[in-house]
Amino acid sequence: MTTAVRNRLVSGAAALGMTAVALLLPVDPAHRAAASYALVVTLGYGHLLGSLQPRQRLARWTPAGVSQRLFGCFLATSVASCLALYASALARLPWLGAPLLVVAVWHSVENDAALQEAYARRSLPGPLRLGAPTGLGLAVGTPLVAAWLGGAGGGGSQGLATAAFVLPTSYHLASWILFSRDRQRWLLRAGEIERARRLRRRLWVFHGLPIGIGAFLLLADAPAWVGLRQAFFSPPLYLFWSSLHVLDTALARRARVQRPACDPSRLPTAG
Repeated sequence: MTTAVRNRLVSGAAALGMTAVALLLPVDPAHRAAASYALVVTLGYGHLLGSLQPRQRLARWTPAGVSQRLFGCFLATSVASCLALYASALARLPWLGAPLLVVAVWHSVENDAALQEAYARRSLPGPLRLGAPTGLGLAVGTPLVAAWLGGAGGGGSQGLATAAFVLPTSYHLASWILFSRDRQRWLLRAGEIERARRLRRRLWVFHGLPIGIGAFLLLADAPAWVGLRQAFFSPPLYLFWSSLHVLDTALARRARVQRPACDPSRLPTAG
């Protein structure tokens, strides 16, 4: 079995397991949804943080003659304004999260195809491909979004809405955690020990930070933390950040020069 196939099988099993918990755990549906969202969203924020490379992005995107610091402030202010508008609109239009779920599902499907090629090259995923992954993403995303929109009815429909978020998100997160571990192994076999250590540190630090924040918010009893806890674990708000992540990675992959993450001649041919 190749590492690419193993990644798909393990990621699929993890996603199905989390989805089964979201649907079948013998507790109140609201508590079941809250627990599922807390787990997946917390891991998701670790994934989003791990992909950030602000210095490299600003160096590439800042227009000529403009200070990188000034352009960074402009981007931060723009994102904060969009988040405020989106969050205020969600209170009146809960379905606004559905289009962002479509983006997340498409990203998961496209990324799955890109990872198979990345395993073959032992490199990071290349530029986006919009052909077959887009059609498959829409085919998979349509029933998931329908389930998401049906979640307002509560009961069983609430479980389906939870599963519609948990299934594609957890698959994507699991596949990237496994891919990152495999990259560490490739780098170690190639003798690039420091790069492997940096990758491992990023994986632990950026996943550990939201885990710590989430644990604190879950344990905090003061009323002042209730709103922040609800916002942190909110799937629609997470999907806002996830959509920005999709845009960021799309631009980064478009500009990426394709080269192996390490010298393939120094690596074994079998995973």
